[in-house]
Amino acid sequence: MATSCEIPQGREVSNDRVNDELPTAGSLKIADEIEVFDGKGEKHTFKSIYSGPGRSRRVLVVFVRHFFCCSCVSYTSFLAQNATPEKLKEIDTEIVIIGHGVIGQVEMYRIDTGCEYPIYTDPSEKLYKTLGMIETSEEGPPNKYIPYSSLWVIWLSMKGAFWKWMAGYPLWNWGTTHQQGGEFMFVGEGEDKTAFKPLDLRYLPESSPDYLLSPQASIVLPEDSSFGAFTSRWREWHGPRARALIQAVTESDVQETIRYANEHGIPFLARSGGHGATEALQLAKDVIIIDIRPQNLVEVAEDGKSAKIGGGASIKQVTNELWAAGKQTVTGICECVGVSAPVLGGGHGWLQGQYGLSSDQIISARVVLPNGEAVTASEESNPDLFWALRGAGHNFGIVTEWNYRVYDINNPKWSYEILIFLGDKLEEVIGLTNKMMKTQPPHMIHWMYIINIPEIDPDRPIIWYAIISDGSVEEARDYAKPLHDMGPIDVQAGIVPMPELAPITLMSEDTAGCQKGLTGLRFPIGLKKYDLPAVRKVFNEIANVSKRIPEFAGSFFLLEGYSTQGVKRHDPKNSAFPHRDDEILVTSYILYKPNTALDAAAQEHGEKLRQHLLEASGDPEHLRAYVNYAHGFESLESMYGYEPWRIEKLKALKKKWDPENRMRFYAPIV
Repeated sequence: MATSCEIPQGREVSNDRVNDELPTAGSLKIADEIEVFDGKGEKHTFKSIYSGPGRSRRVLVVFVRHFFCCSCVSYTSFLAQNATPEKLKEIDTEIVIIGHGVIGQVEMYRIDTGCEYPIYTDPSEKLYKTLGMIETSEEGPPNKYIPYSSLWVIWLSMKGAFWKWMAGYPLWNWGTTHQQGGEFMFVGEGEDKTAFKPLDLRYLPESSPDYLLSPQASIVLPEDSSFGAFTSRWREWHGPRARALIQAVTESDVQETIRYANEHGIPFLARSGGHGATEALQLAKDVIIIDIRPQNLVEVAEDGKSAKIGGGASIKQVTNELWAAGKQTVTGICECVGVSAPVLGGGHGWLQGQYGLSSDQIISARVVLPNGEAVTASEESNPDLFWALRGAGHNFGIVTEWNYRVYDINNPKWSYEILIFLGDKLEEVIGLTNKMMKTQPPHMIHWMYIINIPEIDPDRPIIWYAIISDGSVEEARDYAKPLHDMGPIDVQAGIVPMPELAPITLMSEDTAGCQKGLTGLRFPIGLKKYDLPAVRKVFNEIANVSKRIPEFAGSFFLLEGYSTQGVKRHDPKNSAFPHRDDEILVTSYILYKPNTALDAAAQEHGEKLRQHLLEASGDPEHLRAYVNYAHGFESLESMYGYEPWRIEKLKALKKKWDPENRMRFYAPIV
């Protein structure tokens, strides 16, 4: 028996014959009153089809090109088989089909497609024209109207989101001999529904791969109530703007999302902890966020010398789970940060004096490249990529898994001594610190804040100073004795497991270092030693600005004095991290509630604090900025090294591994 799908199709419709504009509110209001017919000849207003009591929250209205369109039959048949009413109900969605043939063709189309959705016809094509779907004499290619098949598989693999809208779901596509078809997504409750504007997806050629997410993966769109929570960051100011977030549960999910994004020219951005804050992130507009937090495996190898660590695991999770297994390793400090991001930029940590940087612990990495290919990077496999990942890795791919060196716990309890000094002791404290750090043991850390605590001093900042030790309590006490002799106004001492150092040092999930929703600007600088007059200038500047602009009073100045013995044992030429001879990492954190009127002053304040230290550093022409803290205005050389060969090598590797520069939103090389 002949079917309606025997009319031949012709050549492809050109992109300039596609209308991507959303109809005006006036046009949509007119369209709402236009009547269409069901298969029984009964009339229905267009608005009644997608809106009103009893309707699902989402209604996808599909305008087929005509009831004899072979590609449309293929499309609708696939939807009917995969997006059943039961499955659509789970995601609070309905689908409606509209054509423009005679009433009798409605039932024919239902039979041809096996479709259970409501089907209507607009014989006059008035609705098509009012909504802006155009006519063209160009014809569509045979059997190419199938991209939605694979997208629907993805669409139905999650609850509450659609690949199509995320990808720039097209309002209408290429046409047949005369009339184009298209799709509208109406979202809302009851009568209050909105037609979403598409972004830019017209069609996938037959040669395109199927984009299939794992059953556990999910897609979160701006319309979803959870979207804000999923995409929120430590710093929203100048942050990325997402059109969708994909919770990528597997490496394949990352690959498929990247391939899909690349196919349609959609930028993408990886996310683990959401703590990155650099100016380039504001260029990430309408991006797909690839959230790898579900990939958070922490599994110690049988020999106890390494662990598989998922690219989305947090520092807190890694530290806690390794500790429970009797192991430890070098990670970042702030427990809400993803473990991967610090590694990609080098990675300072409590244990670096003993073992080196976080990036020095990497044995190998599974990396999804910017083209969607997944590879292993190690000394033996893709060694040039392995080199780049450890210090400039944000530019080269998304790491889904690390093979990470781990170590037996040295001490079940770490010791700490916290000493509070008033500002009049600043030069004395800093001068003594310079002296102590000359003989600093590999397991000792100097951790300082210049910070406003009005309960202690209502007029000026105070010096919050911690000595932290992976050694005995007695050794730490003896080491800190010169500081005690200076007369701090308060001292607190104790012993805790290493995972509990985060709250002790104000780097836990409930502190400013992790609090989301603030504007936070960082201005890092690496130093060989402290210059006392420069630090006094910093102190006075903080005091003066905090009074003049009280909104900045919650800011702080962090002075990280790790041991560097383990860091310097590693050949600086063996990775992209350039600053192994720095002894101290200093960073201002300018924190305030979002207020655009204060942004310029905040940037000026942070730059001035850093400039005081740079001018007194002995090398004022060469700022050394830790890339993981970089504000974003620093030069390539300041972040990636002043040796010409480093920059040349990075640029060459960037051209090799990411020639399209898709990974460009964090401290970009090009």
